[in-house]
Amino acid sequence: MIVCPECKKEVSAAAAACPHCGCPLQPQAPAASEMVRMAGFTSYMRSPIDGLNGQAVLTDTRFVFGTGKTLKKMSAGALADIAKASAKGDIVLDIPLAAITAVASGKQGFSTLLVIETAGGNCTFAFMKKAVHAEWEAALKQAVGG
Repeated sequence: MIVCPECKKEVSAAAAACPHCGCPLQPQAPAASEMVRMAGFTSYMRSPIDGLNGQAVLTDTRFVFGTGKTLKKMSAGALADIAKASAKGDIVLDIPLAAITAVASGKQGFSTLLVIETAGGNCTFAFMKKAVHAEWEAALKQAVGG
C-alpha cells in the first residue's frame, strides 16, 4: 500500500490512479531540481509490508523505499537510479515529504525503529546500528520541518 499524495488515503501500490480522488499514482521520474540527501540503508520494513528488506533514498521532495540492487548501489546525487528502480517495479513506497506528519523512534529487541507517520498509516523501519538510525531520523525530521 502507498499513500495518495493528494487525498492522503491508502491505495494499492499497483493502482495507476487513486480510486478516491483520481490522482495519478505511477512513480514519477525525478525532477531535474530534485536532490538526493541520503541513500542506501538496508532495512527490515515492518509495516505495511512485513518482512521486506530493501533500501531507502531521501530526496528534497520524497522518501523512497524499494527492493532490488539499483537503490542499494545509489549514492547521493544519483537520481537516475530512482527512475531505473521505478521502471523495474522495485519501488515499494514513494512518499512525498508533504505527506509525512511525524517522524518518531522506538525499540524492538535489538533494533532501533524509525517510524514515518502519514495520514494513511505508519511505516516502520528497523536499524541494527543506532548511529545509522540517528542519522536517518535527523535527516527526515529536517526534511519535513519537524
